[in-house]
Amino acid sequence: MNKRGQVTIFIIIAVMIVVLGILVFLFYPQIKANFGVESKNPSQFIQECMEEKVKETVTSLSLHGGSANPEHYTLYDGTQIEYLCYTEEYYKTCIMQQPMLKQHIEEEIKNEIEDVANNCFDSLKKSYEKKAYNVNLKKNSMNVELLPKRIVVNFNNTLTLTKDSTERFDKF
Repeated sequence: MNKRGQVTIFIIIAVMIVVLGILVFLFYPQIKANFGVESKNPSQFIQECMEEKVKETVTSLSLHGGSANPEHYTLYDGTQIEYLCYTEEYYKTCIMQQPMLKQHIEEEIKNEIEDVANNCFDSLKKSYEKKAYNVNLKKNSMNVELLPKRIVVNFNNTLTLTKDSTERFDKF
């Protein structure tokens, strides 16, 4: 009888450990966010900070034909959609409204996310200063590039972190 009780207790403990492991695995992102576990990688911090705004901007630009504030547009279900090509005459070749469409969309994305990018870098700087780092951040240019199935945003900023040693991050 004594050995049966011991085996039962070991089985119960094993089941509890497995359940605890599954719960930690399922809820790890929430646990990480709640306890403030941050990555040391500043590029990852900026990516996580910017990702949602870039997605919102792309969705908005897509709905408006590639411009945040369309100039030559038609209304469709209350949404301004910019003309890509337009003519007032029937059966005539239309005139391109945005001949450099890719560059135009890249510039629109850049303009729409610029404030958020500055806020993200300011937040990054403050988070390292709270950890007793000496932070030197030089903000330079930002570049947006449209590629197949993804958008690349590059920052030519320089971040220098000094605590016990000095680390330098050049591109984000």
